[in-house]
Amino acid sequence: MAKSPFKAGDTVRQVMPAPIVGTVAEVAIDPSEGDRLFKVVWPDADGDGVEESRFFREEEIELVQE
Repeated sequence: MAKSPFKAGDTVRQVMPAPIVGTVAEVAIDPSEGDRLFKVVWPDADGDGVEESRFFREEEIELVQE
């Protein structure tokens, strides 16, 4: 196993994927929880030529101020 670059006392931060910016394409209700779900679509991110999409709960997204 390779030696880790981290040692006790190092200041680190979590590696997170870049936040997506997309358009709400659909609004739905989670049948088990009753939460509103928002299907957000955004341009292809992985190079397969297919638009990306995912459902988010209301508290997971925010409006983009333009």
